[in-house]
Amino acid sequence: MKNKLTLSYILKRAAVLLLVPALLVSCTGKNKVAVPSKTVGVSRAAELVLGDAERVEVVPEGTIPVVDEQPPLTNTQEPSVSADGVSWSFENGKYTYMFPEPDRSTLSDLTDVNNTSRAFFDDINPDDAGGTWYFAPTTVDPVTGETILTWGKDRSDTTLALLAKYGGIYRGDTTRKVCYLTFDCGYENGFTGKIIDTLNAKGVSGTFFITGDYVKQAPDIIERMIDEGHILGNHTVNHINMAKATAQEFIDEITGLEDMVKALRPNYGPIRYYRPPEGATSEWALKMADKLGVRTTLWSYTYKDYVTDAQLDHYTALQNLKGGLHPGCVYLLHAVSSTNAAVLGELIDWIRAQGYEILPLCDIDITDAQAQNNG
Repeated sequence: MKNKLTLSYILKRAAVLLLVPALLVSCTGKNKVAVPSKTVGVSRAAELVLGDAERVEVVPEGTIPVVDEQPPLTNTQEPSVSADGVSWSFENGKYTYMFPEPDRSTLSDLTDVNNTSRAFFDDINPDDAGGTWYFAPTTVDPVTGETILTWGKDRSDTTLALLAKYGGIYRGDTTRKVCYLTFDCGYENGFTGKIIDTLNAKGVSGTFFITGDYVKQAPDIIERMIDEGHILGNHTVNHINMAKATAQEFIDEITGLEDMVKALRPNYGPIRYYRPPEGATSEWALKMADKLGVRTTLWSYTYKDYVTDAQLDHYTALQNLKGGLHPGCVYLLHAVSSTNAAVLGELIDWIRAQGYEILPLCDIDITDAQAQNNG
């Protein structure tokens, strides 16, 4: 009996070895992403040093392969630079991104802003008095597995045109299988460190939108974000509705958060991306952000993960997050969520198994610039 079991085991292992090459072809993108062996934090050029890569194992028939490890990275890529000097590149095993100082010379004259409409977008929920942003849903065909995008009828042409006019981000390039992981940090709830650990282990760059309270509560974690190669985003000092703010309040909320970060790390900056609390915005708010030289960053998928005492179970949360994946997806996850911290590694593996790359948010700057140049 023992000999028969041994022979069966040998045959199964042989089958595994034969199938692995095919899985490697189907489950990896053109840029294989690896696990960081060490990280180097700098101010305006944050580098994530990547080491050994991930391995792919065969899983039972009918399930989606999970990416665990790939061959070591040997890829080099010419640096890309956007029209206004934003760059990120992957060279010799390093992610590097750099952001230029914003031009705020036009802030001295706000006449054009004062004459700009403060009306909320025309496709918001009419019962929402705060102008909260929502994302257009996607559905997945249960037979083909194809993601069906419904933005055309769920976001108006006017909204999309305003975002394009002022450099607002909703999603990335919809012609590429790419996505971006962003996290809102209003306060520290004990899970952000685990999120950073997972991102580092998977070789993924995350963007963390922090508030003034977060800077006060968790300076050590912000130091980790900087030192370990992630991007800081501006979520304002006081988390107010920026679409209803005065011009001076708007300026103070953005520059005040910048000053708090500089007090913590004098050489860090500039902060390129700004996320309005609740996503509340308007043409006026978009123009104010543009004059401050920051990109209004919304999202194309999120779910109700911020209620800390009503967290979804592991399976349901993961299914929700999987269902939101689409080309160019900008995920918004709240770092206060215990479930997000628990499912993140599995989500990253699953995203990659679908043939997607998970790229730094500044990739959107590059693709936007390329689209303008090609247009």
